[in-house]
Amino acid sequence: GIMSGALSILAIADFAKRHKVVLMNLFDLKNKQRRIPSRLTIARVLSVMNFEQFSLMFYEWAKQYVELKKGEWVSLDGKAIRGTVTNPNNQFQNFTSLVSVFAHKRGQVLALGSFQNKQESEISLVKKLIKMLNLEGVVFSLDAQHCQKDTVKTIVESGNDYVIGVKENQKALYTQVKKN
Repeated sequence: GIMSGALSILAIADFAKRHKVVLMNLFDLKNKQRRIPSRLTIARVLSVMNFEQFSLMFYEWAKQYVELKKGEWVSLDGKAIRGTVTNPNNQFQNFTSLVSVFAHKRGQVLALGSFQNKQESEISLVKKLIKMLNLEGVVFSLDAQHCQKDTVKTIVESGNDYVIGVKENQKALYTQVKKN
């Protein structure tokens, strides 16, 4: 459901209702009522599942179906998850973010990673994902937040190219690019 654009528990439950027959056959559900799990059951399952394990399993599954050719573009981008903020009115706020790895030509998500902003940063997670993907010959595109020497080094050492936005967060580089 999420890969089809469902962004909430309700949307995932609606997806499950619309695809009831296919899902019941896929997961071999043989209950007497021929019902799929409810919205509340889906929410309970998602709340206790290990996201790290799930994302690794998802990546192992996805790489069977997605073959990237040299020169294809892959975007990495992070988004905070609405409703996960704690302590929103002070400097100690925390929230969960997801980083997705998206293959443009295929229109598919290859991998996901999550982090708590108080424990990790998007920059460190992106470097981990690049190493984990073990891709070669692709072009990674990233926003200006990732205009960092270590991130570029990780990409180059993995045998890939990059396109990274440049903003005034890197003043000398920004000035040099603006002149040229």
